[in-house]
Amino acid sequence: LSLHDALPISGEVDEAVHYFDDYCMITVDRDIRDVYASFKIRRKQFSESEEENVMHFVKFARMIREGKGLAKNERIINLRLEDLIYDYKKIKADIEHFIGLNQEDHNRCQKYFKPEISERKVGRYKQILSEMEKSYLENELPEACYL
Repeated sequence: LSLHDALPISGEVDEAVHYFDDYCMITVDRDIRDVYASFKIRRKQFSESEEENVMHFVKFARMIREGKGLAKNERIINLRLEDLIYDYKKIKADIEHFIGLNQEDHNRCQKYFKPEISERKVGRYKQILSEMEKSYLENELPEACYL
């Protein structure tokens, strides 16, 4: 079993799978509002204007997400981070089934991913983003917002 983080990016899915003979790919998507909030926390700005920043971010996010539609085959599973946090047992079982791992072999449960810790970062956008930013993201990228 070989694990790779952030491989591939966007539209490179179809190209990346040619480097592996036998593969299973799991993509994990996070609420776009929390992603943007993380950008703001780290002071990643495209301009001085709040409105321009969120508009540029949406363009950037669309470019990154373009390839997601290509990732639809039986060897690729697309998950939501929030589902992994709030419905951990079910999603863990789905992943085990997807990659052919039995429960006995999955002996490092929650060693690297701890839902109770990750849960603290879900919904942080509510305290960080302005109403304009939230509304813009929700209107422009509704499919990328959790609930």
